[in-house]
Formats: sequence, C-alpha cells, structure tokens
Amino acid sequence: MAFLGVAGVAGQAGVGLGFKVLPLVFAKMPAGDFFGGAFFFMLFLAAITSSISMLQPGIAFVEEALGVGRKVSVTLLGLLTCFGAGFVIYFTGDLKALDTLDFWVGTFLIFMLATIQIIVFGWVWGIDRGFDELHQGAAIQVPWIFRPVIKWICPAFLLGIFALWFMQEILGMDLSSGAAGGVSYYVTDLFGEKASLPAQLSVGLVIVIAVFFSLMTSRARAFQRAEQGLDKDDV
Repeated sequence: MAFLGVAGVAGQAGVGLGFKVLPLVFAKMPAGDFFGGAFFFMLFLAAITSSISMLQPGIAFVEEALGVGRKVSVTLLGLLTCFGAGFVIYFTGDLKALDTLDFWVGTFLIFMLATIQIIVFGWVWGIDRGFDELHQGAAIQVPWIFRPVIKWICPAFLLGIFALWFMQEILGMDLSSGAAGGVSYYVTDLFGEKASLPAQLSVGLVIVIAVFFSLMTSRARAFQRAEQGLDKDDV
C-alpha cells in the first residue's frame, strides 16, 4: 500500500496478490529486481518442497488402492501433475485457471473434506469407536476434552462458516448491512453471462480427476476382494 496505495491493492488476495501486486511493488522499490528475483526464487523453492510433501499421501493412496509399486504410482501421479501444470500454463492469461484451481481445490474442497471427515468420525463412525481405534498401539492417550470438541464444537463451527459463506458468496447477501450484495466471481465464472471458459475447464478437470480416481479405487477393491475369495477357495 505504501507504493501503490489502497486502490492498487484493493480486491487482490491469494494468487492475485503474489503475482499481480507484488511485481508492481518490486518495480517501484529500490533494488527491486534483486529483491523481486530473490522473493520469487524462495517462493519457487517453497512451492517445490511443499508439492513433494503433498504428493506423498497421493503416492501412498495409489499404491494401496491399485496394488501397484512405488514407481508405477509416482509415474501415474507425475503424468497427472504434468498435465495439470500444462493446463494451467496454457490458460495462463489473467491467471484465471490458476486462481480457479487455487480456490476450489486449495480452499473450498479442503474445507468440505474437513467438514465431512469430522462428521463421519464423530457421528457416523462414532466417537467411542474412533477413539478406541486411535488409541490402539499409541503411547499417548488423546485427552477426553477432544471428544466434545470433535463431536460438537468442530462440526458446529465448520457448518456455521459454510452457511455464512453460502449466504454471502452464493446468494449474494451482504451480512454486515443486510442488503443484497454481489455473488462471488468464482461462481459467476462458472455460470451465467460472465462465465469464463478457463474457469469452467479448470473445475471440469478437477471433477474428471476425482471420478477417475474413484473408479480406479472401486475397481482395485473389487479386484482385491476377488483375489481374497480365490485364496479362500484354494485353502
């Protein structure tokens, strides 16, 4: 704000702040080329290291779900990663594809998965059964206070946050004044007259990958059950 003023940074957050506003800041500050290059180099290192750690659960999931080795799992996820990166680079104009994927996957889906998991753990699976499983082979017992936190407090907070987000971003309600507000551009990019093709393709890509992994998992489980049945018949 010291370099661009309020108008220069208004409405910018996340990807827009890092790749639109900060380059302008570096361009206006002394030795901006040096500090800008150093910043984006460190940002690159942070992205690479965090991506490696983020891929590890996916590698383990593919190994277990498909019953394949680590090399096959890494190759499969590597191809998907290269395809996704190429998709983002191709639709790099205005960072629309990257911004859309960052929101719907990095923000919305993470929140929804956390909400579903906490409800399944606390209510569907059962808090007592969940804690019994959690304590098997554990050297430290989880304090009892986390039982009501997991069963009552966390679901209430998460569902409340989702309800407020839905009213404000989807229904376009201005909760501070009670008047009608604007619908989030993440939604209008997908539907309506202002729909954006890169945004629609980005969400479609996420859905296709999710369906693909779901089908692979179901087929792998069916194959494993069939193998177990054959083993029992042989015995």
